[in-house]
Amino acid sequence: MADRGRTSLNLREPGARWRSADQVHDLHEVGALNRRAFLARADHIRRRWPEGETAFITIGVERFSRIRGSIGYTLAESVISHLAARARKYFHGAPITRLGPDMVGLAMVKSPSVETWANQLQGLQNVLEQPILAEGAPIRVSVRIGYVTVTGGLSVAGGDLLNQAEIALDQARETSRLVQRFSPEQYGDPLGRLSLLTDLRDSLVRNELRLVYQPQVRCRSGEVVSAEALMRWEHPARGMVSPADFIPVAEETGMIGDLTLWAISQALRDLEIISASGRDMRIAVNFSGRLLSDQGFIELVRDRIRGRENQLTLEITESSEIEDWAIALKSLEAFAAAGMRISIDDYGSGLSSLAYVRQLPAHELKIDRMFVSQLTESYRDPLLVRSTIELGHALELEVVAEGIEDVETLALLSMMGCDMVQGYHLARPMKLDALLSYLEADRARDIIEAPMDMTRFWGVA
Repeated sequence: MADRGRTSLNLREPGARWRSADQVHDLHEVGALNRRAFLARADHIRRRWPEGETAFITIGVERFSRIRGSIGYTLAESVISHLAARARKYFHGAPITRLGPDMVGLAMVKSPSVETWANQLQGLQNVLEQPILAEGAPIRVSVRIGYVTVTGGLSVAGGDLLNQAEIALDQARETSRLVQRFSPEQYGDPLGRLSLLTDLRDSLVRNELRLVYQPQVRCRSGEVVSAEALMRWEHPARGMVSPADFIPVAEETGMIGDLTLWAISQALRDLEIISASGRDMRIAVNFSGRLLSDQGFIELVRDRIRGRENQLTLEITESSEIEDWAIALKSLEAFAAAGMRISIDDYGSGLSSLAYVRQLPAHELKIDRMFVSQLTESYRDPLLVRSTIELGHALELEVVAEGIEDVETLALLSMMGCDMVQGYHLARPMKLDALLSYLEADRARDIIEAPMDMTRFWGVA
């Protein structure tokens, strides 16, 4: 087994067929097989050592398209070949195949008495991230590894195992792990998701979807200035389907655009009813970052809302995947110029918070509920929330806090200068008729102005 602590590889050991990794320029020189030949070779190994434990391993290079754009196609291919040579050497000549532009796969059998696969693959990951010399210049790459293991000969088809190893690499990227074993729980039920998607498409025709609204209230005055539109789905057989189940499926399959157009149309219809009751307010609609780069979809949205932009807020999740920043920014700038309000949702939950605030033409910053929920029980969260409020105000943004579930949290946010709040303490998400009643009764103002037992808040006897 390879020494996980070493920092360089010498591929000219006695009897080795390999040249130095720095001299490898083509995967054919590494001995890479096509997928069919690779699976046949892996099955042969599994037949010879049925008592051993087989791992199908996938290695993915992070941001490979950027690397290729920086150093060119030829050198980028050389980098992949270097990594393949290192991996094959690490596993003593294990069969290897090219699975995609940025991915290679291996199959390896070991005795159950050898150290765990997780430790061994962590060692491989360390080796692969050592600098590679390309045209004399050191290049560092980041890799992730996915794998699946099986014991007992050919009990599971090699093709299925390789597919699972590829899925494990996707899971590693989704969970930000460097090494990830295939997780059936995380993979879930693909056929079930397909069935759910089919039902979701039909739900638009059968009018099973509806919007509920959670008021957004000014901290100082109790005025309801906006309400967030939240989607609900009541299926005739499934019953109430959680948005946590159907929204990710819609995101991954591209149906999120259809749902977003429906939500915008329904929100505008409901706004007509709200306006007829004598109320002037906005509706906030969640908008997937993936849609911002789709110019065709953006034009559909602009046509749908033309002339009513000042009645809507688009909530863009901070951790959304925005594929083309240039197009996305142009889309948001056009929306903002037309009078639409832009809100950065779930602020603080991602890794690029300041970049989002600096680049997006936003009017509003929405603090993620995970910071608000522990506001009265944590030492750090109040500091983070206060600094976020101050940052938002310094940038001339209004700050909204969501997840307000008790009077103590409401009081703290008010003292910190938060502009707007929403949460169960003020109102649960409600149907349109209930929202109209809530507004008519001025319930939010009553809650904001209600006296609070400060001795309970400060813990004074």
